[in-house]
Amino acid sequence: MKSRAVAECVFVAILNAFASEVIPASQEQFVRLSLQECRIRALQNNLSFRVQRLQPLVSEARLKAALAPFDPAITASFSGSRTQQPNSLVFDPSTGTYISQSVPAQNSLGTRLGISKAFSFGTNASINLNNSWSKGSGSSNYGSNISLSVSQPLLRGFGRDANEAGIRIARANRETSMKQIVADASAAVQKVESAYWDLVSARENLRVAQMSHQYAQQLLERSRARAETGAQALRDVIQAEAGVATAYQGIISAEARVRDAEDTLRRLTNIAAMEDGWSFGIIPTDTTHIDSGTPSFDSLFAAALENNPAVFQAAQAVETSKFTLKYRYNGLLPTLDASTEIVLRDGDRTAAKSMDDLPTAAYPSWTLGLRFSVPLGNRQSEASYREAIVAVRTAELELQDARQAVQADVRSALRRVETSRQQIAAAEETKRLRESTLENEQERLRLGLSTNYDVLQVERDVADARRAYVEARVEHERALLALDVATGLLLRKRDIGVEMDGSELTSR
Repeated sequence: MKSRAVAECVFVAILNAFASEVIPASQEQFVRLSLQECRIRALQNNLSFRVQRLQPLVSEARLKAALAPFDPAITASFSGSRTQQPNSLVFDPSTGTYISQSVPAQNSLGTRLGISKAFSFGTNASINLNNSWSKGSGSSNYGSNISLSVSQPLLRGFGRDANEAGIRIARANRETSMKQIVADASAAVQKVESAYWDLVSARENLRVAQMSHQYAQQLLERSRARAETGAQALRDVIQAEAGVATAYQGIISAEARVRDAEDTLRRLTNIAAMEDGWSFGIIPTDTTHIDSGTPSFDSLFAAALENNPAVFQAAQAVETSKFTLKYRYNGLLPTLDASTEIVLRDGDRTAAKSMDDLPTAAYPSWTLGLRFSVPLGNRQSEASYREAIVAVRTAELELQDARQAVQADVRSALRRVETSRQQIAAAEETKRLRESTLENEQERLRLGLSTNYDVLQVERDVADARRAYVEARVEHERALLALDVATGLLLRKRDIGVEMDGSELTSR
């Protein structure tokens, strides 16, 4: 038994010697990062978010495309012709025979310059200036006129609802796209803050593990010194050495957790793209804090309804579906179109005066017309209209669901903040009592009333209490973060703004 105890002592001593070879922090390169620096890096350098920031540009292009049908159009044309007729037979009374007579060629030229435009009420208008020249057997003839044509749908195709539906939908989609950028920015900040606090928690846990290892090392040194004087048995030394080895295992696990948390933060902030970005450690400079109080649920819920991207997008979907419904209803109406054309002509056929009469409207003419048509059945339009009704109802229900989801999220987040605040107080009291218990157990050990095993057990309880206190404080930060996300105030509280062109993010 004695030889076995000696072997165990030697084995644990080897583990302890290995544990003492922990690389000092001074031998590793570190970069210190604040929470705000991580937010800025996440928004400016994160590759995934940079891709998402391009989407509003697509929505802006689609809005311009929806406006295109209302752009004015200028038209110009030129035409020329020459017609050569075959010779004609003409009766000659003096000879009583038919003779062949050539027919002069007919030459003509024409030009037209005009402008046309469609308007939001369905009106289409165009004005044209026409000039012509022709010459045959006689003198040249010149002609000019100005024509104004207007057509207006009176039923189907009438009004802004029928003609601006695409524009309104494109504008709503652009606003939704901008809100989506805000949501994406909020998600990016949420991820990087969560990763930051994970690293804070990991490094604090590493510090607790190092404290436990240091305490176990001190206990081992005291036990060896007492064992040399015969005041303590070899069994107690072995227990102390086992405590050192166990504490070192805690350091190994804590170190791995720190490295994992650092890698996550590197990826979210794109530090990995820097030279040697994977080689140096990250030291978070911000520490946890305890929020003294939070606003009432009613004010938080009101802020969430105003700022939460999910509610905004659901509300925009309702508006878009209503635009579509109005457009589809217009498609059920019969066609009744009115049209008119006014033409001002010039009476002089000479080149010098071919346009003199146009300003005086000396030779006006006009036409009016109505065209009516009604489809029999119109089943396609009816099906589209019924589909639009269902879409409106669906969007309204989804908006109600989004509001209820936000209400539940705010309630849950607020409750989480209050719970975490209470957990901090409880964890702090537990830590204080555990540390007091350890002091008492150390005194009992000094008096010979306790063993190293008992002291190490109590010290593990102290380490657990310290870790629980660290986690409670970090959980409070996560709870505050979740509350800002639920209310949609995450970016505003951090002074992060999104430029309205969708291509830039700024931190004020």
